[in-house]
Amino acid sequence: KHLRPHQREGVQFLYECVMGMRHREGCGAILADEMGLGKTLQTITLIWTLIKQNPIHEAAPVAKKVLVVCPVTLIGNWRKEFRKWLGNDRIGVFVVDDKDSRITDFTRGRMYNVMIVGYEKLRSIQDDLKKGPGIDLIIMDEGHRLKTAQNKASLAVRSLDTDKKIVLTGTPMQNDLSEFHAMVDLVNPGMLSKYTTFKKEFETPIVKSRQPGASKEVVEKGEARNEELIALTSQFILRRTADVISKYLPPKTEIVLFCRPTDKQAAVYSSIIAYFFE
Repeated sequence: KHLRPHQREGVQFLYECVMGMRHREGCGAILADEMGLGKTLQTITLIWTLIKQNPIHEAAPVAKKVLVVCPVTLIGNWRKEFRKWLGNDRIGVFVVDDKDSRITDFTRGRMYNVMIVGYEKLRSIQDDLKKGPGIDLIIMDEGHRLKTAQNKASLAVRSLDTDKKIVLTGTPMQNDLSEFHAMVDLVNPGMLSKYTTFKKEFETPIVKSRQPGASKEVVEKGEARNEELIALTSQFILRRTADVISKYLPPKTEIVLFCRPTDKQAAVYSSIIAYFFE
C-alpha cells in the first residue's frame, strides 16, 4: 500500500530530473537500481504523477502521452504491473502487440495515456508516433541493450524529439565506457560531449589506469578522471543495491546438500583432473 523509503527517494529523484531541477542540461535520467528494488513501480508512480498534476497551479498536467519501450518479452509484465498498481479504469494503457493495433488510437485519442511497445516494433511505428501531438515522456526498460548511438532503436527514440527520457537498467556499465557514453547521450544529449572528446578526456585515461603494470602517474590520472565522471553523472544516475531492502527480508538460511555423481559424471571429472594435473 505504501512505497518504501528508497522508492520514494527514487520517484523524487526521477521527478526532479525530468522537470529539469537537478541539472541544467537535459531532462533525462538513468535509474540503475539492482533487480528487486522496484524500478517498475517507481516508474509507474512517476508516470501517474506527471499525467495527473503540474507544479504550476491550475496548469495542464506535465505529460499527456507516455511511451514505454522494452524488450518484447517484458511487454506482458509492464501491462500486468500497470493493472496491479493502478487498476483497469484509472489509466489507459495501449499495448502494441498485435496486427490490429491502430496507433492513432493512442496518438490522437483521449482514452490512452501510455503506450507499451517493443524495441523492434518501435522502429516501424516511429513515423506514426510523430503524427500526433507528440510524446511527453519516454521510458526505456533494459536500456543497456541500446549499446551504440547508431543502434536502430536508439535512432528511433532520438527521432521522436522528446526531452524527458528515462533509462531503466540493472547494469549501467556492462562492457566498456563507449556503451555508457551512448546510453548517457541518449537521455541527456551533449552532457558528456561528443564521443571523441569523451574518449580522450575520460575513457582512455581510465582504461589505461586499470592495465597491469600501469605507472603511479597513470593510475592517479585515471582515478581522478573516474571520480570526475561519477560526480558529473550522479546528477542524473541513481543506483542502489539490495542492501536497502535487507531489513525487509527474512533471515537468510543456507542449506548445503551433497549430491553423489553418477558413474559417467565421475569418469568425466576424473579424466579432466588427470588432464590438468598429471
